[in-house]
Amino acid sequence: GSGGGGGYEAAAAAAASASGDGNGDGATPPASPAPMTPAVLGPPMIISDQKGVRQLVALLTVPLDTYDVVSVLGLSSYPRVMALLAPTNLRQMAVTIVRSMLRGAGTRVSDAEQVDMLFRFIAVLVR
Repeated sequence: GSGGGGGYEAAAAAAASASGDGNGDGATPPASPAPMTPAVLGPPMIISDQKGVRQLVALLTVPLDTYDVVSVLGLSSYPRVMALLAPTNLRQMAVTIVRSMLRGAGTRVSDAEQVDMLFRFIAVLVR
């Protein structure tokens, strides 16, 4: 219809009409947002595919090379993405974070909250 329906409902209706002949025989239910749910809730797994691990490490490293390390680590999604890494890869990423801190001449850790945040990211190095 032409109402103020939700985005998911409109997308599902558009997908259903585009994929079928439109006779509405009920053979296939309309598309639902369920396939997107795991990505929205956050992935409950660890990436084990080596190519995937390399891509994920590269994705996590780019902002460290571009922005202030403290700002990057403060991003809400950064720890969730790091949680996808296996412990060995987490240690590798922690070393990358430390190296970024040492390389960044303008990086300042100015308060106890920032120190705590930094230590949470690199704690895997001292366990």
